Amino acid sequence: MATTLPSNTQLKLQQALSQWQHWDSDEALPVAPTVEHQIGSGRSNLSWLVSAGERQFVLRLDGQDPQRLGLSRTAEWRAHQNAYSRNLAPKPLYFNPELGALVTAFYQNVPAKTPALSEVAALLRGIHRLAPVKFRLRPLQRAQHYLVYLGHEQPAAAFIEACERASGSELCLCHNDLLQANRLTGSAGLLAIDWEYAAMGNPWYDLAAICEGDSLSEERCLELVAHYLERQPGAADLIQLRDNRMIYRTLSDYWLRLTEL
Repeated sequence: MATTLPSNTQLKLQQALSQWQHWDSDEALPVAPTVEHQIGSGRSNLSWLVSAGERQFVLRLDGQDPQRLGLSRTAEWRAHQNAYSRNLAPKPLYFNPELGALVTAFYQNVPAKTPALSEVAALLRGIHRLAPVKFRLRPLQRAQHYLVYLGHEQPAAAFIEACERASGSELCLCHNDLLQANRLTGSAGLLAIDWEYAAMGNPWYDLAAICEGDSLSEERCLELVAHYLERQPGAADLIQLRDNRMIYRTLSDYWLRLTEL
């Protein structure tokens, strides 16, 4: 186990590992899991690859207060469970909000060609058909929440207007962070990981997140949308995409600044 971690983080990591007999593993683990190595160091979380015999898992701990970031861990857990039941995500095994801990099955990313946009669109359609959760992403409210910490009063008028135009879209369960880094090519197909921003919301925000987060060209954005809609986008569709891309850029900027505080 890493010795450079803060003592509080080390304690929570040890406590989460000690709960291994409560992990919802398909088969009983032969031995207590141990840490192999840390997996990166995200802005809002810390994750480790842990193993028990030949079984491998990902253990994540909160790095920042989820409420400060406007998240619901309960909604994340429920959405992740529903996604796993539809073969859209790795299996979630353990959730302890008091520790800020989540354990999921580890899937080795298959080093194959980059998934086609048609596959990404199909994954997104599957996510949008999942059962609802009791948590909603309201972009204007989320922006105002972030700005309280950043010392600003209101977002720009253009952002508020875009939120108002986008608010009429029908709600569905959205991942809200389905960037390339959060898409895993497993042996059974494309899966979504890192469900912490899952919430009921505008499906166009999910499309916008991919366009912006993956830095797709305008041509590739339209290709993604066409695959998702299974038709060519119309004028109203393009307005939704434009507005939600601006909303995503604004919220991402606020989030980056907040996580740097």
